[in-house]
Amino acid sequence: MLTALLPALALARLASAIAWEVILDPIASSGNTWTSLQFTITIPPAPPASVASGPWFFWAGLQPGLDCGALGVVQPVLQWSEYSTCAVNDAPAFPEVWQLVQWSVPSVNHNANQSSVSCGIWAAPGDEVQNNVTLSGGQWTQSSRVVQGLARGAAASQTVRASDFFCGETANFFLLESELYGPSASIAAWDFPVQFTNVSLTAATPTGVSALCGAQRSFSDGNGNATLAGYTLGGDGRTCSWARVTLVPP
Repeated sequence: MLTALLPALALARLASAIAWEVILDPIASSGNTWTSLQFTITIPPAPPASVASGPWFFWAGLQPGLDCGALGVVQPVLQWSEYSTCAVNDAPAFPEVWQLVQWSVPSVNHNANQSSVSCGIWAAPGDEVQNNVTLSGGQWTQSSRVVQGLARGAAASQTVRASDFFCGETANFFLLESELYGPSASIAAWDFPVQFTNVSLTAATPTGVSALCGAQRSFSDGNGNATLAGYTLGGDGRTCSWARVTLVPP
């Protein structure tokens, strides 16, 4: 969903993505929806020195209003070569390579077609950033905090009114993916895994959750591999968790 907001130059370049989707079908789940998402992302090494362009994004998020003609998304995004206009930890004691930024991307004709973008968090390779996305009282709230590493303690948050951004408050569609832009040689230079840990999705009710989450498997789509490990279903029947989800280049 970031593609709708990238500069024209980026849009003119190739894009490549490995995407894992977990979709609550409205019919099979009696209209059940996702209400929260949690995950921790470990900051990977810097892109290879041979890469001179981008941007590259690695993210997980929820798409509200699956019935919209053009979906929006709430998403904490780890990004390289495109950054927020502000940062909560300017001039860190490490190279400014990776930034964690929260995006709320509107459905078409919502919020004047303008995204809400948080200040970024600079993070160093090996740092761990914990992220939460929650729907409550008609508002989507994102919070991110570095819980381990050189940027430990740096945090950002963002809250938007769901009705201002989306066709409805509900979110049926979960995505976790890489989203790489640039010439083909640049995209092909992706050579490191990106690890998400403690990935949890919670739905409004248990209907359809166990069957949907229990059927998820590791896969490849030609643009990379998504390896899933350590699945559990919470005692409430509403929460699916994976100990690790790793995106690996092709």
